[in-house]
Amino acid sequence: MKKILFLLTFLQMLLFSYEYDELTLKAQATVFPKLLLLDQDVSKKLVNNQIQFSIVYQEGDQREAQKVKAFIEKQFDGTLGKYNLNVITQSYKKVQKGKKSTAYYILNSEDSKMQKVAQIGMDHNLIVYTYDKQNFQNSILISLAIKDSTIIYLNKEMLKNYKINFVDALYQIVKLENGQ
Repeated sequence: MKKILFLLTFLQMLLFSYEYDELTLKAQATVFPKLLLLDQDVSKKLVNNQIQFSIVYQEGDQREAQKVKAFIEKQFDGTLGKYNLNVITQSYKKVQKGKKSTAYYILNSEDSKMQKVAQIGMDHNLIVYTYDKQNFQNSILISLAIKDSTIIYLNKEMLKNYKINFVDALYQIVKLENGQ
């Protein structure tokens, strides 16, 4: 019985988790919070007078979310620009129940779950980042990839839906991409 239970647990983890590249996770953990400072209205989006940066994960990816949280906390040591920074991890279920944040970094999941977080971002003019730019099809705004160099992608089609006032400098450092 114990072997069967172990096997079922192991299969569930395989079905619900995604393989993440640690270098990409570290790069995203370094860059994504900084991009928040390019939102001209970030001060209006604080939660309890601080930036609350949420890392959203699906069942099976909690460990990866904790790694990203640790990378960010080590990199920024509780401050981002002139703001205090609080990094939290939460499951897709908790996000959908209304736990408020300044921005969301979503790990891969089912399209419907990612779309719900993207909708929260659009409804409240919050930046939603994703691990994989292929998730732009789910209305996500920003991603980052490492190829020959580090490239920050901005979903051109969704920019108007998010209604975020970025400083002009952002458009000089990103590659505009269609969300298809």
